[in-house]
Amino acid sequence: MGQFYWPKVGQNKWPLTNVTRKSSESFTVDDARLTVSIMAQPSAVAKFMKKRGDESLGIGFLARFLVCNPDSSQGTRLLRGSLEGDCDGYQDYLQRANEILCKKEGHVEKSKTGRKILRFTEEAKIYWEWLYNEIEQNLRINGRFQYARDHGSKLAENITRIAALLSCIEYGEDQKISIDVLKDAEVMGFYFSDVFLRCFESTPEYVKDLGALRDYLQGVRDDGRRFVRKNKIRQSGPSRMRNKPVLDFNLNELARLGEVSILVANSGMLVVDLHPRYPHDNFQWGHFCLENRVPATDYRSLL
Repeated sequence: MGQFYWPKVGQNKWPLTNVTRKSSESFTVDDARLTVSIMAQPSAVAKFMKKRGDESLGIGFLARFLVCNPDSSQGTRLLRGSLEGDCDGYQDYLQRANEILCKKEGHVEKSKTGRKILRFTEEAKIYWEWLYNEIEQNLRINGRFQYARDHGSKLAENITRIAALLSCIEYGEDQKISIDVLKDAEVMGFYFSDVFLRCFESTPEYVKDLGALRDYLQGVRDDGRRFVRKNKIRQSGPSRMRNKPVLDFNLNELARLGEVSILVANSGMLVVDLHPRYPHDNFQWGHFCLENRVPATDYRSLL
């Protein structure tokens, strides 16, 4: 899992950083910037999250990283003929990176060199403002970042940094950041955001339970079925629903929201109606009774 942190910028001058050493000479770092790249196995990350995860999320530490956790490509990395020419793009990138590093090395040696400010074009500035507002609105309840507000609050800033890097590498530091570059950075930023939410989002368990049950029942609807036995959900539904109190609570919650209704057959069997607002359907009900080998009781008597 690769994680990358782009240093925070804003004021023209960063405060001095004093580094005190007990066994060697102390020193002061002036106008410091820091970039951290961490590559770790999932097991190591899981161990860290178990021990320090809540603290890291709480102080916004992880929200400052771009998180990448791609699927393994092992088993598909097959050789297909000559590789000549396949690395041209990579070589171009290395050459450009070397040019930038050489230029920055000169700036480091000249410690008084001022910073270069990259600006948006007017079109990109308008789009960025819209994007910022969209992200901000998704910090609300039921928004994308409801349970990851620390991450969401820094996403627009991280997208801006990506856009600056793309523009600088592709067009040089004298060009303004275009709307096309900003949109490319937006796609990249939301890719990293998706990974972050998948790996670190602190969604409450009851929300995960309700979402898992809702997804399962939607799959039954998509199958063309209207009725499903409660015990069927418990047996073949999400593993979270094996616990009877959990299943009861979440079915009652969906019933309260009007997404399902719970019927009781004469035999005592509990049946979940996945389309409670639809008129009664004798054909669907008859098929359900036949499939489950129960008497085809009048559907209306169950309401």
